Amino acid sequence: MKNNEAGVQKDKKEFHFELESRKKAVCEFQAVIYKLLPNSISSDIFAMALHEIIMNAAEHGNQLNPEKEIDIDLKITGEYIAAVVKDQGTGFNWRQKISQNFDIGRDSERGRGIMMTDRGCDSFYYNQKGNKAYLLKKINL
Repeated sequence: MKNNEAGVQKDKKEFHFELESRKKAVCEFQAVIYKLLPNSISSDIFAMALHEIIMNAAEHGNQLNPEKEIDIDLKITGEYIAAVVKDQGTGFNWRQKISQNFDIGRDSERGRGIMMTDRGCDSFYYNQKGNKAYLLKKINL
């Protein structure tokens, strides 16, 4: 994992990370995120949502190919947490995934992560191609 701290101002921190597309790297990154985020329920929800999107980028976008990286930009202010997650995959129809009805008794675990992220973030969307996710969560301390 490469980490470049882009800038630090009072109440504002920006980071850039490059992760290998391996499950172990994604899980290890989760610990880094928890250390950076403020201690709040909002932060915990955001960390869970971010983990889901990064894992999707590794598994589905980059097909767990360690040669392909996941780029993560993280911004933390006193008011919100924002992240941009980009994989090197071909993308997907994310609007269809978010809008589908989900029956927990009928459907498998596949697809739950995107729907949980959508409900857990104040703003969540992908670029047109579907390989770059944008997440935003207001912080309630």
